[in-house]
Amino acid sequence: MTPRPPHRRFAGTALILAAFAGACHPLQPGNPPPLSSAPATAPASQAADSDRKQEVPPLIPANDDRPKGPARPPLTWTKFVSPFDEKSDADIRSAWTGGPRLEVKTQNVRRMIIDLGDLPRGAPKKGPWNLQIDGQGIEVTGRRGRFLEMTRSDAGVWRATGPPPRN
Repeated sequence: MTPRPPHRRFAGTALILAAFAGACHPLQPGNPPPLSSAPATAPASQAADSDRKQEVPPLIPANDDRPKGPARPPLTWTKFVSPFDEKSDADIRSAWTGGPRLEVKTQNVRRMIIDLGDLPRGAPKKGPWNLQIDGQGIEVTGRRGRFLEMTRSDAGVWRATGPPPRN
């Protein structure tokens, strides 16, 4: 058996490529491809169905049966750190109520951080502040720095934890 000359080997490949290229429909400028998944030669009943507006299915089905984790508070100037009960929802509601008064109400929160440098617009930027947290009044001087870590005991008493006050 004698080997084929190189030009004959490529001739067969070119013939196969030409056959596939002839089966493809070239895109013409101003003639966009159809948006439906129906073939271009679909029967009239299918073509009429493809002209209707198609709805995009939601990413997550409405009846999603996947287990959802407990809700956690959004990040504001009060940052959630840990709950009492990991399986239950936790919430922090915080507001500057005028003057040096900061009011915080929590639900299922064991530890949180107050960012004194990110208080709402209009709140005093320097202490002392009167922190009302779950009905307990605490004077906050700011001597512990910008971030004040607060921990609630099992009895419900809040206290400042974290770095010690600076002199």
